[in-house]
Amino acid sequence: MVDMLDTFLIDEHISLHSTFSEALEAMRGYKCWSESTLMSYRKDVMHFEEYLCEMNLKCSLQNGKLHLIQKWIKKQREEEISFTTIKRRIACLSSIFSFYRDLGVVQQNCFKAVEVPPGHQDHHSPILEMNQLKQLYRYANELEEDEAHIRPTIKLLIFSGLRNHALSNLKVQDIHIEKSLLCLNDNAETINAKHKVQIIPLPPILMSELIEHINKHKLQAEDKLLFGLSGLPLGDKALNRLTNRLSSVLQLSGDEKITPHGFRATISTLLSERGIDLNSIRFLLGHAEKDNLHYYIRRYGRHLQVLRRELTHLEEELSDKDQDLISQVQDCKNTSSEEVDTDTVQSPYIPTETFIKLLQTHPDVATIILQKGLVQL
Repeated sequence: MVDMLDTFLIDEHISLHSTFSEALEAMRGYKCWSESTLMSYRKDVMHFEEYLCEMNLKCSLQNGKLHLIQKWIKKQREEEISFTTIKRRIACLSSIFSFYRDLGVVQQNCFKAVEVPPGHQDHHSPILEMNQLKQLYRYANELEEDEAHIRPTIKLLIFSGLRNHALSNLKVQDIHIEKSLLCLNDNAETINAKHKVQIIPLPPILMSELIEHINKHKLQAEDKLLFGLSGLPLGDKALNRLTNRLSSVLQLSGDEKITPHGFRATISTLLSERGIDLNSIRFLLGHAEKDNLHYYIRRYGRHLQVLRRELTHLEEELSDKDQDLISQVQDCKNTSSEEVDTDTVQSPYIPTETFIKLLQTHPDVATIILQKGLVQL
């Protein structure tokens, strides 16, 4: 630990607006680095600063953000930088941020949260752009009836951030309909490979489609929730075949093919770009503890609210056809929290056709609208 009497000196010189190089040099008096180690750290820091310059961004500590780090990693993979080199660079910058986080200069260390995919080191799944996600979302919505069973699988790939094993082993009982949550904490078989608990707020359209999917296929609590292309319960190989299909839809081939891990990296990057704090993103991606569901909901209520709001906004942006309906759903929810004088309502609040759609997709909202007299049947 750094002597607290000495921290005042370093605090006078280093802030969020300091460059990475300045931050590194200021640490020298507090670290017993050899000259070769210092030179290596300088090169690693310089590489990240050069990347920020290419992005027309300042080389300051405030730009140590998750989505920028993810894109930096992607660029290195595209340049065929070795796996070990990338890990070393991340470890260097992570040590800098850990040092300044202990001093209160930075609030979080996003480099520590980054995952560099292990295994085959010559392939790093791409992080999808928003227009590519829209293309896949539209593809899922337009599936013919004989392939409609894979729609929930595709959408959970987009929204959940689940790893292969967890996604392939989801069961119906993992869906908590009354809370619109996907909860991987009570069933040991669906805990992901890293044994982390995950609680994922489900956006409204996806929640409705999951309920319809469960009813249509007459699934029971112990049944697997998702299907592969063949119409059989999802497994790891079936999931890979599905992501190969999605890669074809996006015209991606070779090392550019999307993988389940690529969807995980995509949702974390998108949330970071939209200003969601690192702790909420970590919450989405999983916990090391294994506690009671209600304890999690109480303890992490703010993260759930943030994620639910942002995933719903993302769903709205992806769903072009349902944009007007979603907007009216939100208006109705806002109205339901206030007293409405029905004598002042001069015309139906929403069209009858929209109300009928709401009965199918959001019955709770439809009930409120009917009780408030906001529609004429």
